[in-house]
Amino acid sequence: MRIGFLIARNVYFRSFGPVIDGFLQKGHSVFCLHDYSQPKGGSKGYQFPDIAQTPFFRNGQVFSLEFSSERDFIDKVLQNSIELVFSLDFIEAHFNLREELAKKGVFWAALQNGFDSGPHSGKNLSMPDRFFVYSSEWLEWMFEYLKKAGKTKEENFSEFEKKLRERVKPVGFWTAEQKSIIDPTAVRKKWGIGAGKKVVLLLPFPFGSSIDRFWTKYVFGWHNVFSQLPLALFSFNKRWIKQVMGKENDFRVSLAIKRFCERNNCFLLVKCRKKDPAKKYLIKMADKILFDGGFYPSTIIECFSVADVCFNFYSTAAIEAAAMGVSNVCIAPDVSDWKDIRNVLWQTILEKENDFFGFLGVSYLKSIAEIIRELPQKTFSDFPLDKEKQSRYLQKFAGGLSGGAVAKIVSEIEKLIQK
Repeated sequence: MRIGFLIARNVYFRSFGPVIDGFLQKGHSVFCLHDYSQPKGGSKGYQFPDIAQTPFFRNGQVFSLEFSSERDFIDKVLQNSIELVFSLDFIEAHFNLREELAKKGVFWAALQNGFDSGPHSGKNLSMPDRFFVYSSEWLEWMFEYLKKAGKTKEENFSEFEKKLRERVKPVGFWTAEQKSIIDPTAVRKKWGIGAGKKVVLLLPFPFGSSIDRFWTKYVFGWHNVFSQLPLALFSFNKRWIKQVMGKENDFRVSLAIKRFCERNNCFLLVKCRKKDPAKKYLIKMADKILFDGGFYPSTIIECFSVADVCFNFYSTAAIEAAAMGVSNVCIAPDVSDWKDIRNVLWQTILEKENDFFGFLGVSYLKSIAEIIRELPQKTFSDFPLDKEKQSRYLQKFAGGLSGGAVAKIVSEIEKLIQK
């Protein structure tokens, strides 16, 4: 078979990598089509899908092609006799491509992209020939979001599910399968982590990508009361005034995490994104600051291979942590403060699946005030990973502990094309 992957950003290899290797292992030809129409500047310019950044695959080589327009993409697919195209999620920009290629007998498959990247309409779910999701619960969650957002006419979930059963397939959490190509000992040596030393992984607050510019910057982002208080008073928001006076800010959260590390004699590993660079005070506190140095295996999965606990802010990393056997701590700002999580998508997540972040024994939900006040006195025993609860968590959100997601995806595509 000849399989194509649409690479709109270099970070797509983080999700595509294990699947690409799965097809190569079965002897199929894989083509990576890099979208060179993407901007090279701006906050996400560093994610430009440069062919030179294509990772090494353990089961063979891929054919790398560039395209710069819809017509160019279609021509490259047809000229290379590609039988099926994979995309990360399925968005409106894919509609025309999908329809034009379908006329030529080319199939289309989509992969779920993380936790908060739900489909924008019922049509997005139904148009690909196959849409692979982590577990069956995700289809129900997606349906709830689409209903709340008024983006589907479907009224009955069971009928909706029945209609999509042939197309939407729960297979498990394929991203974590790249852990099989990671040597934790080599990772520890590469980053200067002493043998036997426990590791705290921190994914900092996403200041650079947040749409909120008041609470994020002036209340939580600053840590000078004399500068913050006039602005908080001017906002007439009693909660923000209380937070400023109580010094509930990112500096003190970072300091609490550092003190936890000092108390427990552990290594503070901070994983950032270039669009969300670490604050100067955090750089001084950290033992190691990382950006995305590789996409397959991805830097974040390498981080989890050596981590003992992960701290983050409402992040998809919660599911990655559980899949990698790492306990998670979600630092939870008040929903009414942070604009980024007040849209319909996040409302649905927090109302319907709040235990994604607060699943005792797997992920621990803590307020900013609790982290600042309590964390410096805590030990790792306060955040244990319970194996039985980990199994239940992963069964619900990632299709179980057993793995095999990549094999299921490859098998499903083989059956689709052969039929």
